[in-house]
Amino acid sequence: MDINLNAIISQQREENDRKNTLSYQFYSNKLLGIGEESKQGRYLRKYSKKLVFREDLDCEMSSKEDKDENTLEKEHTLIRVSPELSVIWNAIKRERDPVECERITRELLEKSPEEGGCKIIEVKDLQNAVMDLSIQEKRESLKWMWFATTENGIELHPGLIDKKDPEAVTLGDDCVHALMAGRTGAGKSIALHAIISGLMQEYAPWELNINLADFKIVELSKYGNGKNKAPHVAKIAATDSMEYVLSIMYDMYENMEIRQKVFAALGIQKLSDYRKKFNVVLPREILIVDEFQQMYELATQKQIGIIDRLIKMITKLGRATGYHLFFTSQSMTGTVSSDTIANFKLRLCLSANEDISNRVLGNKAASELTGTKGKGYLIANDEGGAKDYNKEYQVPLLVENEDSSGDLADILRISAELAKRVGFDKDLDFYKEDFHRRLKGEEGSFEKDYDQFLENSMQVVAKSEEVDLFLLLGDSCVYAKKPQKKTTLEYTPLKIGDRKNIVCIGDSVQQRVYLMKFLQMQYSRQENMKNYIVHGDVLAKELLEIPEGEFVEIPIKECTKKIRETVENRRLLWELIQYPAEEQTFQKMVEIYAKQHKISTKNISADTISPVKIIWAAYLKGGGKEGVGGFRFKNLKRVTFWMNGFHLMTDMLDEWRSARNGVSVEDLLKVCTNMGVRFVFVGTKLGELSNALRKCMGYSFIMSDDDDNFMKAGMQPNKAYRDDVIRFRAANEVLNQQKPGLYVLEQDEKFVKTYTVDDVDEENTEAELFRGIEG
Repeated sequence: MDINLNAIISQQREENDRKNTLSYQFYSNKLLGIGEESKQGRYLRKYSKKLVFREDLDCEMSSKEDKDENTLEKEHTLIRVSPELSVIWNAIKRERDPVECERITRELLEKSPEEGGCKIIEVKDLQNAVMDLSIQEKRESLKWMWFATTENGIELHPGLIDKKDPEAVTLGDDCVHALMAGRTGAGKSIALHAIISGLMQEYAPWELNINLADFKIVELSKYGNGKNKAPHVAKIAATDSMEYVLSIMYDMYENMEIRQKVFAALGIQKLSDYRKKFNVVLPREILIVDEFQQMYELATQKQIGIIDRLIKMITKLGRATGYHLFFTSQSMTGTVSSDTIANFKLRLCLSANEDISNRVLGNKAASELTGTKGKGYLIANDEGGAKDYNKEYQVPLLVENEDSSGDLADILRISAELAKRVGFDKDLDFYKEDFHRRLKGEEGSFEKDYDQFLENSMQVVAKSEEVDLFLLLGDSCVYAKKPQKKTTLEYTPLKIGDRKNIVCIGDSVQQRVYLMKFLQMQYSRQENMKNYIVHGDVLAKELLEIPEGEFVEIPIKECTKKIRETVENRRLLWELIQYPAEEQTFQKMVEIYAKQHKISTKNISADTISPVKIIWAAYLKGGGKEGVGGFRFKNLKRVTFWMNGFHLMTDMLDEWRSARNGVSVEDLLKVCTNMGVRFVFVGTKLGELSNALRKCMGYSFIMSDDDDNFMKAGMQPNKAYRDDVIRFRAANEVLNQQKPGLYVLEQDEKFVKTYTVDDVDEENTEAELFRGIEG
């Protein structure tokens, strides 16, 4: 019988590898076993001053002989979680006296959670929930879930040292930020999951906010999928959209600034001082970016400059404010500069070539991880690269099964259940590249969302002096904090004022038709609205399939006449209401009409006075008798002209430049949106419109890979063109109060996901608009 020696050797190697593989369950038991020290009083698990996490987790009060039971219960059962410091900053930013700032802060923190005060966690509830879970899971170690504090830093556990202990490396005042690298196949993704899973078991979600950015789209999405989303995770960007990732970084920087300002106003230095002074928990924040080198590959030159500035400013402010960056990569080519890398003092490296090892780790040790250590081993260094400070870890293997079960799934399920039981659940902002709102039955969810949105917004619009209506845009591709609104849906007000018309640009006829359907579906649901449509694009006309009666079609040859008739009549009314109330008479209307048409009032016959009577009647109907303050064009029927295919209407557009009685159609478009008339232009190239008309387009919707379209709309050129994203800009308006300067987008530019269509009180406006709409 032939013996295959190579097969035997290979089998032995596989068996040895199997024996040497560190299971995640063994690692987890070791990690959570750290809590055993607490029983012997050697591991004090503080949440904040005078609030010690109960040591007697089995409900046995060992010290009750020495203390009154009620006193012990009172001292040891509450965890007070501070609100985000923007709440405090708004209350103290005008104060100059630190003593007064402290008084106001304490007063705010004592308020109920509903009033913006501290969120209260009952330690007893947490204790009971942990014990229940440990019994259900039949794991003794589970009773030590969420046993640590981030007051002085975040402990990362990459694995076991010498196959024995889960020794930590710390992100804190010394090592503020971390960098991890490794060659393809070295196990970087598994190491990252092990570290995140360790954080989720060691720290409660009120101790740590985890933000994730994943350019591979699949790896970190797991923390937001399904009902068992990670309670520690606040934001997930599973996308290669640079705008979204940068907006998360910008939000992080802005929150850091607020924390720094609050600390300065209170006369304290850092996060741990705040926690001790006010006896509360304020969480640390960590942003984990997987494959961060892709940021540089996908970004424009301008964006690269912004990335570098944001990283430098976050690394500078992170130490005091409790913000940390953790970047991972397979390659360091073309990424951050050496000066910036120097701010990432904690370095971790799996098996890699010597160049990567030297650049990331500071020495060549990672290049020596070969053979049985070529996968699943990691070197950590937190002392600037000196080889004597290297720590070698064996990374645990997280088992993931095809049926979506396994180690990570268990951790997510247990963490989600524990958070639910103690009533602490974050609102997750999850932007996933391939996400679309699904169809619900025969009607798309967008229609249902919009119907609810319209109902919510009607009262807000009725009270507003400047908003004509609200448009629902879609799912945001740019993160913006939305207090009181549990959805990523974006909206924009269509305002009353000069040059507030709309332009829609699409490369293909399908995109242009989609944009029209997207807007027309919303316009068709508005009351007191008249829509006229002019078709220059015959193919788009066939694809639109507009329901009869909702839009009135006008032939191109009659378009200019209809526009003049509609807008000039309203201009007459506009001129009338400029006069003092006592002068607003029918005779004054006749005089204005005569002056506008350069005729004598004596020459106004019964025929010519007919339109004046109509206008006067509209004026009275709109509340004109009450004076200027009582009249609004919103009370009249609002008119919208839809110009489908303006790029095929060149003769008509040329005609619009010529003046009649000193007023051209282009001039009328400047002011028509003051008077309840709006235009929607749909075409392929913004350059087909004259400069004068382009300046009349206050709102731009663009689906294009033509840089010229973006430039003429005042937007950044689009490097990563995607068919399913609309880029939107509201000229000269600020959306969501975003801050200028470092931010990658203009203040007033938004990116929104498209939907499948057919296949007030300022502080409470958003909550009201999105009432009843699911995120």
